[in-house]
Amino acid sequence: MSTNPKVSVILTVPSAPQNLKRAIASVLKQSMSHLELIVVGTANSGYGAEAAVAEFSESDSRVQYVRCESSDPAEASALGLSMASAAWVAFQRDGDEWLLGRLANQLACAERQGDHCYLVVGRLLQYMPVARTYMRYWHAATDSGRLDQAMEISDFPVLLQAALIRRSALVNTGAMFDPQGSVPENFEWCRRVIAQGGAAVSNEGVAVTYVSSGIKKPNHYLELFRQA
Repeated sequence: MSTNPKVSVILTVPSAPQNLKRAIASVLKQSMSHLELIVVGTANSGYGAEAAVAEFSESDSRVQYVRCESSDPAEASALGLSMASAAWVAFQRDGDEWLLGRLANQLACAERQGDHCYLVVGRLLQYMPVARTYMRYWHAATDSGRLDQAMEISDFPVLLQAALIRRSALVNTGAMFDPQGSVPENFEWCRRVIAQGGAAVSNEGVAVTYVSSGIKKPNHYLELFRQA
């Protein structure tokens, strides 16, 4: 494992992995290298996840794999969080691709906000090769860069794909959650996290999420987002 990591990345695999290697590689290539990556397999993910992780963990001590015998995604995320040792936590999804400067940019944004900042959210590109591609972002209440908490948090899983969160805020909620689920309990959990302190908005791009697999051809807009 990484010595004194600044960020713990939790990647739960609730079903058979599709593009797990791409997701892992984009985490390990971050410009901010002081991180740990905890991949949590479940009863529904089979052993494909463990095999994919082994290809990276053999040469990179920052990566570890743990298996949750339950098929409940909330239990899997709770297991990953219990193993996290860094002050900040980010959630990765199978197939998502992080931009190289994601963690460094979000940590810098949090430092500018001060110790009261518990969450930093950035821009997320939802790429759909056969439909419309969406840029997801959240608004700041003022020029200070604080998240406008009066706005409805209408898509909890998407918010988590783009967020960096203090581990203490996650632990203090005292409840399990599914970082990829949309049940009402998750929305309430998200509000409780934000209510613990300031939430900030970064205008930097953080990740590309591939809504549909099987990307066949290059996309100019996608490449510009990656390079921004």
